[in-house]
Amino acid sequence: MSILPSPIIGFYLEAFTDHKKRYLKDILNFSYEELEYTHDYIQWLFPLKEASKFNEDAPLLTNDNICNFNKDEILQDNLRKSFNMMYKFYMTTSDWLTEKNHNFMRISRILESCRILGLQKESELFFSNLEVFYRDPDLQEIIGSVTFSFWKKAAGK
Repeated sequence: MSILPSPIIGFYLEAFTDHKKRYLKDILNFSYEELEYTHDYIQWLFPLKEASKFNEDAPLLTNDNICNFNKDEILQDNLRKSFNMMYKFYMTTSDWLTEKNHNFMRISRILESCRILGLQKESELFFSNLEVFYRDPDLQEIIGSVTFSFWKKAAGK
């Protein structure tokens, strides 16, 4: 008898779907419009140990999950695909740069999840670019010091 992987490991190995019956590959094919206006996928792409206030169906990371992500190349590659999709979305669109935008919380989640799941360099790269945005006088007030401090903490800075 084999032991089934956890929901998040199974999802990242393309063996399981999320709570809406989507495989990882389905979400990786979202359009920018879907990335912006669909609100229940980000917790699957970038899981954390803490429960989401916005998606109670999202899986929570365990210490075993974190160990598996940090040592498994397939999990790392698929997480990197998720990161690259979202990084490109944020670096090529500016619709999210508005006050109190829901993407600010998504960004915190991405930074922290990537950092703890073995994509430290990607988290640092993303944070560095966010810091450039924040240092822009026109964007500093929009992003705000509280949001920037959350990003900084999530990136482990």
